[in-house]
Amino acid sequence: MLEKLKKYYTSSDQCQAIEWLCDPSSYPSLRVQDPWNTVFHLYIQPSFHPIMSWTLYRQPDSSFMVRRVRWDFIADH
Repeated sequence: MLEKLKKYYTSSDQCQAIEWLCDPSSYPSLRVQDPWNTVFHLYIQPSFHPIMSWTLYRQPDSSFMVRRVRWDFIADH
């Protein structure tokens, strides 16, 4: 869904931020999640505030885990 942003943000850091927003399963310093266990993915993309995504993962013990990723693209410029 956010892949279209890559044509506007071209630096490697910006493209990596977009990748982590789209698939935070292997976000650095956090436990790796299996992307196939994604139950729900929500994006919030306001005009002048950080972009955020929430991903809900089902865990092996049938519990759930939420991962939120936030990119303050205005501060990156």
